[in-house]
Amino acid sequence: MFIADEYTEEAFMALKRAGIIPATPENLFGSELAEALSQLRDLITYITLSLNKNLTVIDEVMTKLSRIEGATTQLQGDLFEYIVAEAARTDNGFVDVGRLCRSEDGKLADCDVLAIKGHAEITFIECKGYKPYSVVKHGVIKHWISDQIPVFRKYARSSYPNALINVELWTTGKLSQETQDMLGKYTDSVGINKKYNVNILEAHHVRQRIRATRNASLIRVFEKHFIDTPVKVSGRRTAPDPVKLAGHGIDIDFDIE
Repeated sequence: MFIADEYTEEAFMALKRAGIIPATPENLFGSELAEALSQLRDLITYITLSLNKNLTVIDEVMTKLSRIEGATTQLQGDLFEYIVAEAARTDNGFVDVGRLCRSEDGKLADCDVLAIKGHAEITFIECKGYKPYSVVKHGVIKHWISDQIPVFRKYARSSYPNALINVELWTTGKLSQETQDMLGKYTDSVGINKKYNVNILEAHHVRQRIRATRNASLIRVFEKHFIDTPVKVSGRRTAPDPVKLAGHGIDIDFDIE
């Protein structure tokens, strides 16, 4: 099967002769979803940090595409990053989404949301915007701790030598007990050395931060796509309150220099 928006007669017949089915998004999904896919393509092509405008468009596209299983997974992560960025903007003078950070030794790490408050403070935010009951993969958090945070800290020391350094995890998903234990040990280790700050925001904390913006459209979209998702589990419509971090016990070394 070959999918395109439209075909010339010559191209259409060439595909047919080769045993290939020429199709269009409208043939496969109907006109409404075809239009949503077109909007998504345009959005990705021209997306900027004009958040309020993009937020509305992403919301509309995600709603239309929700009938296709898995179609909104990547877009949901992008939407969450925009929501977090807008929440961070209330307390910071500069906010960037998808900043590629390079340490002095040449290592790279992608920061989902970078927030800077003058020369005084820099915050690297890792965003995991999942639907209720979705579990954040342990390996993803381990990679953030072991591989990304060291790069962020070296980047901050080089580019903002006098700034207070913060690293934060914002997630609407659930953390497994193994991940909670690892994060508990990590935050304790950082607390002893006191060279930077680590903040873990689970769903209940993220919701508080979003609501604190008093941005009605931001709150509405966040609640719609990350809190009020209708998932039928044991007859309950919404997710229970996330479990707070607790416990230790995983034997993992952390780079906290």
